[in-house]
Amino acid sequence: MLPDYMPMMQTKEPLYRTPDDAEAKIAVIVLTFDRPKYLKRALNSISQLRGLRDASLFFFVDGPYDKESSQRCAEAAQLCDDFDHPDKEVITRPKNVGTSTQVYGSKSYVFDLGYDFAVTIEDDFVCAPYALQALITAHSSVTALRPQQLFTLDVFNKNSTTHEQKLSQLHDIIPCGGQWVSLTSSYVWSHVAPLLSQYNERFILPLIEGRLSRPYRSRPSVDIRKWYGHVIGSSSPYYAHVTNPKYPSSQDGCVAVAMMKNDIVPFSTCVNHAVHIGKEGEHMTPELHAKMGLDDVRLDLFDEGQVLAALRQLRICDAVSTVEKDTLWVSQDSKYAGTPKCSLP
Repeated sequence: MLPDYMPMMQTKEPLYRTPDDAEAKIAVIVLTFDRPKYLKRALNSISQLRGLRDASLFFFVDGPYDKESSQRCAEAAQLCDDFDHPDKEVITRPKNVGTSTQVYGSKSYVFDLGYDFAVTIEDDFVCAPYALQALITAHSSVTALRPQQLFTLDVFNKNSTTHEQKLSQLHDIIPCGGQWVSLTSSYVWSHVAPLLSQYNERFILPLIEGRLSRPYRSRPSVDIRKWYGHVIGSSSPYYAHVTNPKYPSSQDGCVAVAMMKNDIVPFSTCVNHAVHIGKEGEHMTPELHAKMGLDDVRLDLFDEGQVLAALRQLRICDAVSTVEKDTLWVSQDSKYAGTPKCSLP
């Protein structure tokens, strides 16, 4: 069981440059809360991930906020306990602390254990069987092409094009805000962690200590955006963006600020190799799910060998066109949203 809050992790240089290194240590993190109906479907797809048993598996189950959620959290924890894996740990919290503390605590936990890379999967995503290998292959290819680039890599975005169109996009990598089904190195996380730690200490921990039942939901959004502005600096081209009342005060927003400040690119495969199924939750409704375009996204499956071969010969696009933004997941958090289309090599 984790404490309510994790201290800031120690930063370190990466031991291995790419996740396909035979000696690289990879941790797969599953973040879950009180939605066992979605978790069951997610775990079914996770159980079929190629290479999963070569990685360590960590479940982080957030705690309940009332009696009803207590039962659902217990069901989620039991599903995790029952999951078959040779190197598994289930970590639960006694009470609800919210997404930001879970995200920070989970990555800090595994990186402090000495893992080089963390793959994070949220509990309302269904993945293609080759999604884990796609992450490892694409991350290694991007590193080979741009060894000095700091980046994260996701295999989900709002790509609502046809199967045929996706087939022509298998080798494309795009800048895409979001950390849904993603791979992060310990070195990149060491650049993000200090700011997210401050975010939690300033805005979330006092609410946890104040015994609010849902501390993260009660966060002071106005104060958080003012703090974003202070962090990014008034001379930054992103100042107006992060202080806008529509900019998210969530941990996603904080992570995006840290990435902007440190020139970390949030890459994604152009083709989604996962799909979002969570239409109901703490921060989601069926209406919002539809409005965000998530109802239109399908999980099209391809030949695994074809996918991995394409990602070994990938192309990196440094911007996303207006047309692409209509069919691809480009978060408004992203500093790349709205930039002109690049010419691909």
